Amino acid sequence: MEIPITHQPAYILHTRPYGDTSVIADCFTRDFGRVAVYARGARAKKKTQLRALINPFVPSLISVVGKGALKTLTSIEAIGPARTVSGRALYCGFYLNELLVRLLPEGESQPEIFNYYKNILEAFSSYEETDGDAGLEVLLRTFEWLLVQQVGAAFSLTEAADTGQLILSQGYYRPVAGQGLISVVDTSVGAFLGSSILKFSQGDLSDADTRMDIKRFMRVVLRPLLGSRPLKSQELFR
Repeated sequence: MEIPITHQPAYILHTRPYGDTSVIADCFTRDFGRVAVYARGARAKKKTQLRALINPFVPSLISVVGKGALKTLTSIEAIGPARTVSGRALYCGFYLNELLVRLLPEGESQPEIFNYYKNILEAFSSYEETDGDAGLEVLLRTFEWLLVQQVGAAFSLTEAADTGQLILSQGYYRPVAGQGLISVVDTSVGAFLGSSILKFSQGDLSDADTRMDIKRFMRVVLRPLLGSRPLKSQELFR
């Protein structure tokens, strides 16, 4: 018998139409991780509380029933105002949601990611376009690496996998899935400067060049986890 999901803190990550008036929604819950639910009437033309709440960035409590992979939503209620996320921060929010849908296994509790996601939405809601992108980039890279850790694909950022030696600031390294950082000489084959990787390991992304390096670095790290299908949300940044 499956444990019932009742009044569980959750966020809607993504919805897709089902029938004429309903949707299937990917929910991110605090204690049960990612859960797919059937929400009857969520697309009805008449404005309802359900229609308003089946949207991203709304902190909610949900209850669902069902034993299979697709459960039925029985109730949803807001537990706070929807986060007003706009501009570049909105694109970043969609990007995080897509990462969670693509990478998180269903039904596995991820409280650390859930709490960080909650906090990052709060940061996004206070973002102003005049703030620039630096703060957003730091939040994204931190979230990406936390997600890589939680799905079991992380590796040492301070030690080379092929030599066992410490990463050198002036050295160049290439992340290889299932192995870690490999020392390379040819800087044209997806290599990254050791100093950027070391700064990232220390949580220091204050330098613009380092942020750009680690943005490229994390794309390489995430690629084998995401597979060949590109992220739709990345198209928003073009």
